[in-house]
This record gives sequence, structure tokens and C-alpha cells, in this order.
Amino acid sequence: MKKNCLLLLLFIVSICNAQDKSYRFVYDLNQEMIMTEEMKNLNPKNLIPDIQNAFNESYVYDVVTSENASLLKIREKVYNSQNKGIHIEPEPKWLLIDYANNETTNFTRLGDSYIMDSIKTLQLKPTKNNKIILGMPAREFTAEYEDNFYSIWLSRFNSLTVSPIIFQFKNYIVSEITIVNKKVEEEGGKMIKRYVLSDLSEDKTKIDYKKMKPKNVLTTKEYNDFMEKLENSGNNSVDRE
Repeated sequence: MKKNCLLLLLFIVSICNAQDKSYRFVYDLNQEMIMTEEMKNLNPKNLIPDIQNAFNESYVYDVVTSENASLLKIREKVYNSQNKGIHIEPEPKWLLIDYANNETTNFTRLGDSYIMDSIKTLQLKPTKNNKIILGMPAREFTAEYEDNFYSIWLSRFNSLTVSPIIFQFKNYIVSEITIVNKKVEEEGGKMIKRYVLSDLSEDKTKIDYKKMKPKNVLTTKEYNDFMEKLENSGNNSVDRE
């Protein structure tokens, strides 16, 4: 009896350890942008080359995830001190996800704020396309949201949920995703983002959502109200001038 209880205890501990494991997913992001005439007219002519170059920069994302939580961070780029060009980092830059409670905390550079929200997803349409990405079978799904078209390749890995963008897909990892701005293409330009999973490994980082969550966090409504007041104050100052 004692032996059976000991074996049961060891089995439970092994399951807990397996569930507590963290993994690091590395994504390469490549961007391509050609400005439309309207976009060019909205920006100073002398800055257009710098703006276009900024949007064509490549980046690397790290997503460390466990069964219940995940942390996404963009790797900071090191620029030459001689480079005085414009730098525009893609969103999200920092995203903490609590899967158990359907909650995300997202850092936004606008207002330098952390915003709390529910986990976002997309309505996916399956295709018949399949391929192998980083040794894992992947299936293509498509989706549309606002002005964007999404081609999303999903794989299974330990039932984890992993994505390099704000949208998450339960129990699936994103192996590759291409985002095309349809409106920009219709107007003769191009705006494409392509994320590809380039590495996957075990990680010793423990993602504790409660400990890692920032103290000063706004709800989406609070943030929108703050930005509206900021915009109105700017408009009023312009009017007075």
C-alpha cells in the first residue's frame, strides 16, 4: 500500500514538473513597405526615405511560455551612433499573457502605458495547405481583421499556446504568419509583415504572471480615455495658437 502511494506521488510530481516547463520560441520578423502616394503626401518629403527604411527593418521576438502564462518581448536593435535615421519598432513590444484568467498586459509606447485586456483571437478559415516548419507539421489558416489579411500556419507542441502577435490561438503555436495590409495594396503600395519560427528550446525562466505584471496598469477604456484627453488638449493648444 505504501509503495503504491509512493508511486502515485511520484507520478503526480512528474506531471506537475512537465506542466511547469517553460519553452523559448524565437521568431524572425521581416517587413516590406512601399508607401502609397497618400502616405507620401502626409509626410515631409525629406523624411520619406528614412520612414520607408524604418518600416523595412527586420526584428527578432522571444516568446517564453509555459502552460498557464507567456511573455513576449522584442529584442532591442543596436544602431550605429552615426545612424540618425528614424526607428519605428513594430507592436507589440512587450506582452504578458495569463491563459488561466484570459488576461493580457500589453506595453504601448503611446503614452508609455501598460494596458490590461482580455486575450484576443481571430476567426480562422482552414485551407488544404500543409508543410513542415522547424520539424513540425503545420497547417495554413486564413483570417481577415480590419484592413489586414492573415496567412497563419499553426502547429501543435505540448498543447501550448504561442504567438508572436497580439492574437492567440488556444493550444496551437504559430509557426509562420504573414500579414498583408489590403488597403495599402489597393492604393498601389505594399505593407507586409512575415514572422517565422526559427528556434525552439527549453528555458529555465519561470513565467509568474502575478509577479511580473506591472503595478500601474490601465484598462483599455482608461487608456482610450487618456489618449482622447491628450488628443483634445493638443487640438485645443493648436486652436489657441
